[in-house]
Amino acid sequence: MIDFEYVMKSCEIRYQLLINNIQNVVVELDLDGPFTYLISQVYDTFRYNPEELTSSKLYDFENRNLKGSNRSIIS
Repeated sequence: MIDFEYVMKSCEIRYQLLINNIQNVVVELDLDGPFTYLISQVYDTFRYNPEELTSSKLYDFENRNLKGSNRSIIS
């Protein structure tokens, strides 16, 4: 019989290893635009801790010249 709890824990560990060792920034956005998840490497790229950006919206960081252009992509 398959131990689903073991399989799920194993998948979770592999996923966390992947996410924690990636060189790019990985984020998750709510449908309304605020960040709901950011990996710790976001500090290396943007000099913000993930906790500082959680609940901020992607739109808050847009280039002024491109303001609003990303909204149609995300919506």
